[in-house]
Amino acid sequence: MNKKTQVDAIREVFQFGIGIIFLIGVFYFLYNTLIPQIETYALNLQLENIAEHVNYIISELYKSSSQSLVSSTENKYLMPENVGDYPYFVYLSDEELCSGIKDLNLEKCTPLLLDSRYQGIFFSGGEIKIIITYTETDSLINIGN
Repeated sequence: MNKKTQVDAIREVFQFGIGIIFLIGVFYFLYNTLIPQIETYALNLQLENIAEHVNYIISELYKSSSQSLVSSTENKYLMPENVGDYPYFVYLSDEELCSGIKDLNLEKCTPLLLDSRYQGIFFSGGEIKIIITYTETDSLINIGN
């Protein structure tokens, strides 16, 4: 075997090794940096969708309750078991409806544009129970499991 062939073989081995190291570096970057950011972004979108969905349900239920002078309405709606693989919660606070994932410290809120008092918290899975008590002078919106 001549020296030129040996040099070519060694160069091929080094190029292959550098290529493997480069691929490992790219996969490491994707796995540790980019994928968690994409997961957080997707979970935030899902939390926002849940908050807006519950907000819409409350608004529609409130609209039908406010048609009479005094009413009390209670409905249940099926909600997703988890967001991603994480349990979530939905609560009413300071004229906002918020949904969040405690394990990841994520939370998304949407304003409630109803003139009412609010209370309650819903923990993921099963049905959300929404109770609206409406009178001419006061109204109360309560959510829970």
